[in-house]
Amino acid sequence: ANSSANPPLIYGDFSTGKFGIGTTTPDGFLHVLTPNGSAFPQLQIGNGNQPTREWIFNVDGSGNLSLKNENAGAPFTAMYWNNNTGNVGIGTVLPSEKLEVCGNVKVFGNIAASGTILTQAITCSSDIRYKKDITPLPSALTNVMLIKGVNYFWKTSEFPEKKFTDTKQIGFIAQDIEKIYPEVVFTDKDGYKSVDYSRLTPVLVEAIKEQQKMIEEMKKEIEMLKKK
Repeated sequence: ANSSANPPLIYGDFSTGKFGIGTTTPDGFLHVLTPNGSAFPQLQIGNGNQPTREWIFNVDGSGNLSLKNENAGAPFTAMYWNNNTGNVGIGTVLPSEKLEVCGNVKVFGNIAASGTILTQAITCSSDIRYKKDITPLPSALTNVMLIKGVNYFWKTSEFPEKKFTDTKQIGFIAQDIEKIYPEVVFTDKDGYKSVDYSRLTPVLVEAIKEQQKMIEEMKKEIEMLKKK
């Protein structure tokens, strides 16, 4: 201990396996506590010979949690949690949503969203170098005629965890689409189905082309009848 008035710098309770730094009553296996008004971070990890690799884990006076890199040339905050709003920021200290990421996000897996996704653009991998066994879509117009667009409302009371809106919707029924184009329907682990609407675009393009071909043939027949 520094003095009788101060707690030990390091305290270990071997009966529980808990260790405290700045506290004699550690709540977890490692509990770091700095005095009120302290200008020092709660936890700093790094290589003294390479300051650019030093990281600071800190809780400020308002209870906001941050993880910072102390690169003298370009310091930045890697993660920030706002204690008042519960918002988490990655690459920003001013998160306006429950999770705000300033930078690119790479996901190998599925992203589930109950609300609206607002974005400037959504792209899908489509380079021919990724693909093989390429064949044209057959009978696109015939299949489009089988697809039924519907209006509907979400079952908000039966699925409150989904956060569905109570406004009128427009779309397709996944089970109907699956009978025609199973490639665009996804089934989750609980058996619920969803539709990748963007992948229906090639179908609509081919259907328009088939229809246009029919129109051109009809125009030729009409011209022949006029000449006769």
